[in-house]
Amino acid sequence: MLILLLSLVVIGAALLTTSMARAWNRRVRERWTGFEADLLASTGLSVRYVDAGSFALAGAVGGRKVEVRTETVELPAVPDPDSSGTRVVTLVVPDAGPDLVACRRSHADRVFGPLPQAERIPTGHAAFDATFEVRGAPLDLHPALLDALRELDLHFLRRKDGALSIHLMRTEAKHAATWFDVMEALALREGASYRGGTKPTFRPAFDDPPPMPKDAAMPLWAAWGACLLTVPLLGMLLLGIFTPVRNAFFSISGCKVPGDLKAGSVNESFTIFCPDGSEASGMVLVGGLLLAAALTLSVGSFFSLRRMMARSTPS
Repeated sequence: MLILLLSLVVIGAALLTTSMARAWNRRVRERWTGFEADLLASTGLSVRYVDAGSFALAGAVGGRKVEVRTETVELPAVPDPDSSGTRVVTLVVPDAGPDLVACRRSHADRVFGPLPQAERIPTGHAAFDATFEVRGAPLDLHPALLDALRELDLHFLRRKDGALSIHLMRTEAKHAATWFDVMEALALREGASYRGGTKPTFRPAFDDPPPMPKDAAMPLWAAWGACLLTVPLLGMLLLGIFTPVRNAFFSISGCKVPGDLKAGSVNESFTIFCPDGSEASGMVLVGGLLLAAALTLSVGSFFSLRRMMARSTPS
C-alpha cells in the first residue's frame, strides 16, 4: 500500500512540475514577444515577411535605406557544386566607397584565388586581421565595430554597386539587438562607425532561454509520452520479475492466504495469482502500472528540474 501511495505522490509531483514548466515557458514567450516588439519599434523598420524562422525587414535609418534579412548565401567566388550555402543574417546599407571584399582567411584562396591580383589590406585591428582578410579597398571601421562583427561570426562582407552587404552567421533571434546596432552604426555615417570617431556601443544578446521546442521541460514531456508507450510493458515487467514489487501490493490483492504473489498468464493474458493459486484482484495490475508511471515520470521530472534550475529564471 505504501508503494501505491508513493506512486500517486510521484505522479502528482510530475503533474505539478508539468504545470510549473508550462508557466515557465509561457513567461519566457511573453518576454520574447515583448523583446521582439520593442526592438522592432525601436528600429522603425517595417516587416516584409516573417515565416518559419525567416524574415526580411526594410526601412530607413537616418534617411538611408537599409535592409535586414535571412538568406542562404555562397561565398563571392566560383560556385561550389558540393556546397549548399550558409544560412546567414544579411545587413544591407548604402555605401558609395570603392569595391571591397572581406572574408575569413581560411576561405581566402577560394574567394580571391591562389594568386590574388589585389593586395591584402590590414585593418590595423590585430584580432580581426588574424581571422579575416580584406582586399580591394581599406575597411576603415572603428575597432569596436570590428569586434562586434567578430562576435556575430562574420561570414563575409562585400561593398559593391553603392551598397555594403554584411553576412553574419549568428542567426539566433537573441542577437537581433546587436544586428540592428551594427546596421545603425553603419547607416548613420556620422563618424561613429569609422576609425577615429566616437566609439559605438552595441547591446548584448538577449539573455533569456528560447521557448519551445528547445526549452527545459522537454525531458518531462518526453516522459509523459513514454508513459503512453512503455508503462504497460514496464508495469508487467516489474510485477513479473520482482517478487517484492508484487508483494508490495498484497494488501489490495484480495488474497486470503498469506505468502508470495506469483506472476503468470490466463488465456495468454498477464495475471497475478494469490499464493493458493487463485487470481488476485486487478488492483495489483493497476498498482504496477502506477509504479511504472511514477518511475518514468520521476526520471523526466528530475532532468527537467535540473535543466530549469541551470537556466536563468525569467523575472
